[in-house]
Amino acid sequence: PAGPTTALTIGVPGRTRSTLAIAELEIPGLSVGRPVVTPDLRRHPVPHLDQPTIEELYGAKSSGTVAPATALSDQLIADLFYPDAIVIGAPLYNSGIASPLKAYIDHIVRSGRTFTMDPQGNFTGLLTGKSVTLIIARGGPAPLNGTPDSADFQTPYLDTILRFIGLTDITPVRLFATATPGAQRDENLSRARAEIDALFPSGPSAANNNNNNVTTTEPE
Repeated sequence: PAGPTTALTIGVPGRTRSTLAIAELEIPGLSVGRPVVTPDLRRHPVPHLDQPTIEELYGAKSSGTVAPATALSDQLIADLFYPDAIVIGAPLYNSGIASPLKAYIDHIVRSGRTFTMDPQGNFTGLLTGKSVTLIIARGGPAPLNGTPDSADFQTPYLDTILRFIGLTDITPVRLFATATPGAQRDENLSRARAEIDALFPSGPSAANNNNNNVTTTEPE
């Protein structure tokens, strides 16, 4: 089957075993017709929302002014509307997502831009018609016998917040035991890479053929 024509890849900073393992998967960035501009959370982390930033974002909605924080949020949101696929590399940090990824999410979840609320209090996500691939990585082993992982608040949070803004076509690719050296880690990487290749049939070679159009975000 044909894969997506445009993909935006979101990685996180750091050199943990899980982050580096995600980088080894060579997540493809595909571009047909326009460059893929990917948020570089490692070199240029998105600032966390403080009180002045929150006031800027909400003030812009009522006044029509464009403050620096609003301009950044607007650009990050605009970058989400044109690709037909979004890939998020998310290593497990202390049972949750990494802080830079949380800051990024706080900038893109905005009333009137990525979701709306009607007078009855019903929410509607606006980022529709896109697929999302979540690369979930952790240093420890997989839960036994497929049982729910009580220490994993990362996956349900990402699933919930992405669906809230309209991204309902979500495929998780789980990468376990990244802290385990040797054959087990290599086997898990191979399995995850096969899942990525099935989702993106063009494969990493497409990203390599479009080097001039693609900005990657994973650690070097």
